Amino acid sequence: MLVSDSMREPLDCLSGVVQCCLVRPEVYGMMEKVVENMVMSHSAPMQTTCKNLLVDFLLTYPMTTESVEHFIHFLVKNLSYEESSGRLLVVQALRLILQRFDP
Repeated sequence: MLVSDSMREPLDCLSGVVQCCLVRPEVYGMMEKVVENMVMSHSAPMQTTCKNLLVDFLLTYPMTTESVEHFIHFLVKNLSYEESSGRLLVVQALRLILQRFDP
């Protein structure tokens, strides 16, 4: 099963915005939804797509330190999410961020 067709286009579009670093205030709100879907979704392909988009966003998109901290705090807080699949995705996202981080 792939990411549902109804979600593929918006996620692809958002991915393009993030990759091009097109700075728009709306992107932050959309990424809030992406990170929530990453943790709460029951679809493995949706979780993976959201995880990869979040990692790209955090490592390449222009934002303040406070914004980065906000998203990292959300991830850390969800290490205790009730469903193990959500916790696992958070750990995977944090691992990818640490692996790709270039100090």
